[in-house]
Amino acid sequence: QRGEHLRLDTCSHKAESECLATREWVDEKVSWEPCCFIRDVGCARKGDEAITTGLKSTAGIKCAPKRKASWNEAQMPACKAICPNRFISSGVPLSGLINEVVEQCNGCEAGGPGKYKASHGQGALQVMREPNPKAEPTGLILQNGDEFIVATVVHDYESDKPWIWGELKDGSGWITLTSLATGMDSATKIDGEAGGCTCQASCDRSDMFHPRAGEVEGARACKLDYENNVAYFDSEPLCGKVCAKPDDDHGTRQVSEECGRCIADDSTCKCEVTCSDGNKARQLQSSTRYTCSAHGFEGLPICEPQCTKPPDQGGHLDTSGCGKPCVAHQSGHSSDCDCHLQCKHHAAPVGGGPVGRYVCKFIPGGEFTPASGRWVPMGAEREMGLPLCIPKFEIVVIKAEDKAPLFGAVVRLYPDSTMEPGTDFDEHPTDQHGNVAFAREDATFHVQVSLRGYKVFQKTFDRDEVCVGPTCKAQIALVPVPGDGEIQCDEETGECYLYTEKPGQYDLKAVLEWQPGESARRDLDLWVRSWDCGVDAEVRYRCGNGHKTETATKPTCTRADFRDEPVRKSEVRACGMWLAKTTDGKDSGVTSFDGQHQPLIEYDSGGEPIPIDNQFHKWVSFTSRIMKSMDRRLDAKSPYDGRKEQPFSLWNSETKPYENYATPRAEQVPALKPLQGGDDRWIALQVDARRDDPPETTTMMNVPAGRYQIAVNKYSKDVGKLNKVDDLRVTIAIGNSEFRCRYDRCKRDHDVWNVANIVIGDPEKNTGKGKKWKHRVQIFDKKQSMVALREATLPTKMFDGKNPARTPRRGNFIYQYFPVAIRNYVKPPSDDILDDSCHGICEPVSDFHRRVLPRDLLDSEEGGSSETQTYHFQEGMVNMDMIRIWADGWHGKVWELSLQVASKTLYRWEVEWQSHKKRLRVVIPCTTKRCKEELWEADAWPFAPDEPNDKPLRIEFQRHDRRRLAVYINGEKVDELGHIFPGAISISQVVLTNLKKPEVELLKDKTPSSETKCTKECHPTECGLDEDGAVCWKYHDGRMQKFSGSRAKGCFVKHVETMHRWCWDEQVASPGLVCCTGKRQKPQSRRLQDWNATAEE
Repeated sequence: QRGEHLRLDTCSHKAESECLATREWVDEKVSWEPCCFIRDVGCARKGDEAITTGLKSTAGIKCAPKRKASWNEAQMPACKAICPNRFISSGVPLSGLINEVVEQCNGCEAGGPGKYKASHGQGALQVMREPNPKAEPTGLILQNGDEFIVATVVHDYESDKPWIWGELKDGSGWITLTSLATGMDSATKIDGEAGGCTCQASCDRSDMFHPRAGEVEGARACKLDYENNVAYFDSEPLCGKVCAKPDDDHGTRQVSEECGRCIADDSTCKCEVTCSDGNKARQLQSSTRYTCSAHGFEGLPICEPQCTKPPDQGGHLDTSGCGKPCVAHQSGHSSDCDCHLQCKHHAAPVGGGPVGRYVCKFIPGGEFTPASGRWVPMGAEREMGLPLCIPKFEIVVIKAEDKAPLFGAVVRLYPDSTMEPGTDFDEHPTDQHGNVAFAREDATFHVQVSLRGYKVFQKTFDRDEVCVGPTCKAQIALVPVPGDGEIQCDEETGECYLYTEKPGQYDLKAVLEWQPGESARRDLDLWVRSWDCGVDAEVRYRCGNGHKTETATKPTCTRADFRDEPVRKSEVRACGMWLAKTTDGKDSGVTSFDGQHQPLIEYDSGGEPIPIDNQFHKWVSFTSRIMKSMDRRLDAKSPYDGRKEQPFSLWNSETKPYENYATPRAEQVPALKPLQGGDDRWIALQVDARRDDPPETTTMMNVPAGRYQIAVNKYSKDVGKLNKVDDLRVTIAIGNSEFRCRYDRCKRDHDVWNVANIVIGDPEKNTGKGKKWKHRVQIFDKKQSMVALREATLPTKMFDGKNPARTPRRGNFIYQYFPVAIRNYVKPPSDDILDDSCHGICEPVSDFHRRVLPRDLLDSEEGGSSETQTYHFQEGMVNMDMIRIWADGWHGKVWELSLQVASKTLYRWEVEWQSHKKRLRVVIPCTTKRCKEELWEADAWPFAPDEPNDKPLRIEFQRHDRRRLAVYINGEKVDELGHIFPGAISISQVVLTNLKKPEVELLKDKTPSSETKCTKECHPTECGLDEDGAVCWKYHDGRMQKFSGSRAKGCFVKHVETMHRWCWDEQVASPGLVCCTGKRQKPQSRRLQDWNATAEE
């Protein structure tokens, strides 16, 4: 044989014998040479005699020696196996089937050179250097499915296992194509280059034919049947006609997409037909899966919507006249099924339809909405809704700075937070009193308020939280848009800057709000403090952490000196605290401002401005409403003069000697100086809230670079502490950005909340596009990164003689300070109580500004896929801990989230954005025996509606007690789980799939100490921008003194957050301070010089 396609007749024994008989005889010693051999078979022998048939005589004829003879292949024809242009399937040519189409099937060759693919099921193929099974391998191995090109084909008939071999076109070696012993292919010729066949077989789509189950359309290979030596094509696909997809019957049925691909009489059809949400089948369905015949789908369910008993609107609507659910027929309402509605106690409805008889009307479904039944008044020509007996939802819009009502504010009320285009919403402007009312019965409302010149407000309200008694009312305070300031964050460095046109000129605000309750006596206070001003007083009066106040036998902190009037008058010159002129002349009024928007200080009858009594604590609150002169610092402690205010100051020369050294100078700090002259840097409490009437607002105008503390105190004595206050929150406005801090429900309830620290950096010249100056900005809300609240520095009240802060008598003398501005304590709370208080969580309104809040992010597990990230928690998640997940959106249409313990999933989300329906679908599969699968739609998911996979998102899980888990999405609480924790199991890892740039953080309820022990003495260059400007405050000769330049030695901690740098002889570093290294630092005074020069310009 030459080639696998050439058929030859083999030489018979007769032909061999006849050939031998015609040979010329030479002698007996010469062997005969055979004419042909059949492989290894020679003459049949009996000894040396040949056994032949058909010869007249065999005398003298002997078999020749056993040897091979070969045909002259060069004389043989070169043959190809060509598949006929027809398909063979049960003997029926494809061309005779009217429901199938073949194209480009002429001249297709089986075998020979061309493009091949390693066959599945044959294992890996070894490439050899020669076409011989015993040849040396090249090291190259072809796996199943690998494609390659064969340039030459040869045949090996002589080996024990004959093969057809193909030489690879790239010259890398030879590979087996077909076993001649078994006829099995190790490689299959496919379409493509090198003369490959492009034969295609498909069903006739023009007549709605599709392949039946298991049938495949497309390319057909030309193959060779080696046993019968016949070339043939793969069989054609079996086709059937597609049935028409059932309709949804006006929205009453849900029809799966597979129903449009079912073939008549095909049992594998996966068509699912069910009743739409809110619709019920007229007859019980035995199955939801249907198949079709030549007549189409038959026996589909008849579904009808129902009207169930209406909700009673919180007990305000009388629904006792409604019985069983009523069916809404498409032909019209049922006359024998109705519902009689009226308001309780025969009250008149505030909106909606009239009281009386209602019938169930059929409402056809739309493209994405199911058919529904709706109660309508009997005989009504138009839909009017149910009678609205529940109180209207009232909204009052006021100005955050002075509580003035805002007229013309546009208030939109959505039934949920999706705010999709076309979503049903109500919109009304506020009247002259800032009021607007909505007659709706929704359980939740998403409110959007906009007014020119003010920042847009958005928030979701729960009716149960805003309704107190017969009224449902929410108050919204709008914050004015600042004149300058825009926050931008660098994605690569993670740093955020506040950009302004002028250095150091910006507007910061803190707004305290809560939901008023039943108690009209509730009073919450907002505290704001310049920590840099406050720590300056702590340094000079030796009141650092651990120093004893006047309550101890031997006090070291001399804060009681501030009771002395000369000390007060001296200290007010730097970071001075003043009484404010208010609209009502009391602390509860609104702070007055002049025409230049400067807060007005109260003056006494003699025309002198009135400082507050205690200039030590530096908190702006209702007792100390204004701070000014923030660019100045005193260069020493103010001397105690000894002017007594009987009967409460009873110092004498033995216990408290008079200090006769000079009054300190009020130095203007170059790094903090005003930029345009005058005192235009201030902090002011603009409005105080009493009698459960929020908000409270504090403005920080053009304040110097530094750290600013924000805290909240529940001042009133009404029942309960902060945990009893609903919707307690503080909004921090910086430039164009807002951050909302919420007080989480905590297992430890307190009157004081340490909200956040804001750190504003020094002005820097912006070398990029946009505004000319930038200031680094950070907000800290975690305990370990915030300045702790301490009893020694709490804000105090005026000393009115009614409630003096008395301490135990020592001999004939009493050390006294001021009463703390916390009403619920007989004596000030200890540092341990303050340290144990809860800390809230701050979140940006825009997640593009989330990096303003520094986070301790977890690293994902190495070795995972690019789509999936796994994050492990070393300590696990215990009570009150929180998992926070950030992302810039997600890839594709679906993403997943899993909470696990030891790789066992406790809780999982599968989130899909259905773009055709403009909604999100969240499936929560059941992972334990105690739960069931849940499904959320868009109305429970507060994301932006337009392609939310491109919007940043934030998800938080906070564990409450042993078994509950609160779920927050973008700051809105959406669920509280009570089934995922079997016992005290702790979550140990989070698995995320398909999220964009995910970040995960574990916020521990119990945090490590924020204090660090410092042992290395500061080098003078660490205590200033250069050695000449170095400052070290240390205790010397009985008082704290300032040592400058090369004498700035003996300190251990340093302040380096701003260009105003100094050191202290304290040996414990807390937030705002760091331990010294003892190493010389490079001078940085040029930074200040450059800024000053530019500022002067």
